[in-house]
Amino acid sequence: MKILSVINEKGGVGKTTTTLNIAHELARHGFRTLLLDLDKQCDLTKTVYRQPWEVGIREVLEGITSIDEIYYENEDKLRFILGSKDISAFKDNGADLRLILEQAGIDKETDFVVIDYPPEANDATIKGLIASDYVLIVTEVETLSIDNLLPMIETLEVVCSSHERPFNIIGIVANKVDYRRNLTKINYERLSRMLGNILFDTHIGTNTMIPYSIQEGVPVRKVGWSKAAKQYSLLVEEMLERMK
Repeated sequence: MKILSVINEKGGVGKTTTTLNIAHELARHGFRTLLLDLDKQCDLTKTVYRQPWEVGIREVLEGITSIDEIYYENEDKLRFILGSKDISAFKDNGADLRLILEQAGIDKETDFVVIDYPPEANDATIKGLIASDYVLIVTEVETLSIDNLLPMIETLEVVCSSHERPFNIIGIVANKVDYRRNLTKINYERLSRMLGNILFDTHIGTNTMIPYSIQEGVPVRKVGWSKAAKQYSLLVEEMLERMK
């Protein structure tokens, strides 16, 4: 079982959409994939579950309920663990997310756990980060987003180091790339020079199928083959190549 965290400290960069589409593409490759929502907005949970719920990952971390109570598979065969709208209120109690998953037998039936994160750090997100094998950072190609990247990486490294866990960044993916804008071209070149091989060759554009898929609550490939679907497919292929 490999745990992949999809992170950025800036909101609105497309973490949830990226998480959902990465998980779907991994499943298409034959990997048994599970989604986990650590964002208090619970947008990922709302997308894949689409009905009211009372308990989520916070109650599992606090030992109030078991994984079985919040573990589901939807009609598209996407497996997921429900988020908690009050997850930011969780206080570190020594819980070990990886151990919880292993004790529930998740590791025996799962190849990848893909975790969606909020922009802000809290005790629950730290649990996810230190349980992770890989970290993928999603960024927009905007000046403020680019300026935030290196300080954010340093912060994540410090958090992992303080918990005696390696920080393994598998890469940074540029999202919402619109080459019709000259500023995008300039900023993308700057991003590429700054990050080198850390930046994925694949970027995600501004294809209209993405907001439509979000509205429908499905991965972009489910609404039809498109440039965006191809980009997510290439991103996962590149990601898997880096894991070898």
